[in-house]
Amino acid sequence: MKIEKLVIIIGAVITLLSTFFFSFGQTNAIDGRTHISGLGFLFNLPQIFGDPSYWISTFPAYTSEDIITIYILGVVFTIFIFSGVIQLLGLKNKYVGISGAILTIAFAITITYLMSPPAIDSKRFGALLWNSQIIDGVWPLDIPVINANWYGYINISLGTITLYIGGGFGIAGGILGTLDHFRSK
Repeated sequence: MKIEKLVIIIGAVITLLSTFFFSFGQTNAIDGRTHISGLGFLFNLPQIFGDPSYWISTFPAYTSEDIITIYILGVVFTIFIFSGVIQLLGLKNKYVGISGAILTIAFAITITYLMSPPAIDSKRFGALLWNSQIIDGVWPLDIPVINANWYGYINISLGTITLYIGGGFGIAGGILGTLDHFRSK
């Protein structure tokens, strides 16, 4: 196996683990300490697309004008959630793999932005990723890395950091594959 394919596989596996096994962070929600994760988003999909009025009735920060934003973010987050699978497609097409890696890094930047003080107004859309743990203390695994208790609100966890790492590996593997392609000509 060529090194670029191995690097792409490592990046995609790290991204998939980050998305479906690790928590991106913790936040103080209405029902106490809640985890932000890719699984949380998947569990919220029925309310995002099926009943957007749920968000307005549950969270006082949402208004009826936010329904279209909830739909748009639902579509964007759905694409982001499957960026690890798109990275794996980089085994066949390096440019698709690089695109998946860029999506992964863009998702990590989005999560970091939703958890930062300048995004106070945007934080409310982080609720689309909220969910309690499926198995307490186990899944999604929450390992706080950055204690960013801005306004008593957030801890950034290992899942966000590993998204950056997985995306970096994906880009590196795609670039190595592209360079190898040009070298062979």
